[in-house]
Amino acid sequence: MNTLYKSLTIAILVISTFISGINVDLAGAQNTSADPAASRRLAAKEQISLTDVEKRWLNAHSKIVVGGETDWAPFDFVDETGKYAGIANDYLKVIGEKLGIEVEIITGPSWDELLSMMRRKEIDVLPAIYHSEERESFVHFTSPYLKITEFIFARSDVQTISSLADLKDKTTVVVKGYTIESYLRSNYPNYDLITAPTIQDALKKLITGEADAFIGDIISTAYNIKELTLVGIKPIASVTDEGPTVHMAVRKDWPVLRNLIDKTLKAIPKGEHNAIKNHWISFAEKKIEPSRPEVSLTAEEQNWVKQHPVIRVHNEKDWPPFNYFEYGSPRGLSIDYMDLLADILGIEVEYVTGPSWKEFLGLIKRKELDVMLNIVKTEDRMKYLLYTEPYIKNPNTIVSSQEHPYETLQALFGKTVAFPKGFFYEKVLTKSFPQIKRLPVEDVLASLKAVSFGKADAALGEEAVVRTLIKKNLLSGLRISGEVDIGDPDLPNLRLGVRDDWPLLQSALMKA
Repeated sequence: MNTLYKSLTIAILVISTFISGINVDLAGAQNTSADPAASRRLAAKEQISLTDVEKRWLNAHSKIVVGGETDWAPFDFVDETGKYAGIANDYLKVIGEKLGIEVEIITGPSWDELLSMMRRKEIDVLPAIYHSEERESFVHFTSPYLKITEFIFARSDVQTISSLADLKDKTTVVVKGYTIESYLRSNYPNYDLITAPTIQDALKKLITGEADAFIGDIISTAYNIKELTLVGIKPIASVTDEGPTVHMAVRKDWPVLRNLIDKTLKAIPKGEHNAIKNHWISFAEKKIEPSRPEVSLTAEEQNWVKQHPVIRVHNEKDWPPFNYFEYGSPRGLSIDYMDLLADILGIEVEYVTGPSWKEFLGLIKRKELDVMLNIVKTEDRMKYLLYTEPYIKNPNTIVSSQEHPYETLQALFGKTVAFPKGFFYEKVLTKSFPQIKRLPVEDVLASLKAVSFGKADAALGEEAVVRTLIKKNLLSGLRISGEVDIGDPDLPNLRLGVRDDWPLLQSALMKA
């Protein structure tokens, strides 16, 4: 699957949800005499109450040196013209203007080197930094002005990572010197952790397979994915319930400057906070938003789509990695495909979760469901379904115990075989292999448990699903021992199945 569009679409959905709940004070918008905010800034300057110590400090210091990052857009970065930009830069403009002090910005060193320069007092301020106890030894932190969310990112073909706990046997890359590095080393010392100097370098390690996962904040990571034109990276889950806060950091021997910056930020009107937030978040969304692939629909197809803005699609409870329900929402490769197709066509999907596979087939026969995902094309189902071309292959296998493996269907004559009710296996066994005793069960997991508990000699199931469920449910003593071979090369193919009275939906999906 072309995963760049899908990965970034998911990222944008997550970002939009995050932004809607953000509670931050963002400062400083346009630095121009034509800006109507200029008069408000002048008034705000007079509202800053300075102590005699602070006044003397300002008289003695006409300039501060700031260390800026190059790739933490839209917060703290160098843009395509080579100029320093971002939320932090707008803050610094306001601070310089209100305090009457020159702000010199140094960019170029890696984040780790910027921290070293701060320790050596070669720079005075880091304008966008996470708080940590270790850093308190060499800087003073201002009050937080931003709260963000850190996410685990992985390649889109990886189905085994859904949380931080899943990184135990994986290689994770982070930016060297970021607080997530010390967090992981302290709390997960046995994890395989590697570092990179920048977000872009870390993403390159992820995409090339040098790392299995990357951890970074959702907005800047999505921005850099777009900048590098990377394919096949998706956000998985947030690292912690409480995201990190962003501060400015001031060299340890200048506590007065920290107080001055705090006072300046508090004096900025709320309207300007919102203006800077809206400007930069909008900028980030424009940078990361992918263009929608074009699809040429006929006038008849276009009219059908307009008249049917919502379609009902089946979502299984437990058929990973293709189609399952977890953490309160439909998930899986088939779900990703359906979401992408719906977005391309400009329609909405209403997922139906809960029924068994056999019940789903009944729903679509009665036209109470519109689309079946990951379905195998059979002669019987062609009576009530229209099919798309296959979108993935998933070999059908025989699962048996370690002690009694069965390599072929013929070896199962006289034996009991479990399979989910309604799966095409029932038709195949009934018609071509009546010598095999059939045990229809609720789902694939139930069929595997039937073998584990001795209720069946073997089970039939799709390879990727079987492997996922065995690992997920810690089913020991089972093995894939053979392949279901009945001479039909089409059985491993998974397709979309559309109700037979909607041929225009089938053709539109095919074009998408």
